[in-house]
Amino acid sequence: MPPHGGVVVAQEGNRRKGEMSPAEIRQCVTDIVAWFERKNREKADEGATPEAEIAAFVRENRMQLPIALEELYNKVCGGGLVWFEDKQLLSIQRATKMMSEIKEKNKIISILC
Repeated sequence: MPPHGGVVVAQEGNRRKGEMSPAEIRQCVTDIVAWFERKNREKADEGATPEAEIAAFVRENRMQLPIALEELYNKVCGGGLVWFEDKQLLSIQRATKMMSEIKEKNKIISILC
């Protein structure tokens, strides 16, 4: 077990060369979500984030989500199912709210400066 619950990557044997393919990313996300669903049954029924909400987030924030995050949102809504150490996956709704708050603060700062 890694110290303090950290992640240890094996460096022996057949080392990876190059980036993950989109198919490998999709499979990885599927495996991660399945593991969390097995461990947390009451959160497993939340379902996927609606495509329209993902598209709206991308459009409103003029940004492209990394393929792994988009695949994750295509499988889950966030809201407590997926965790990494002490960090929880934000729902797309919460991420949208946070981006709006940041934009509003930046608008106020630009007015004051």
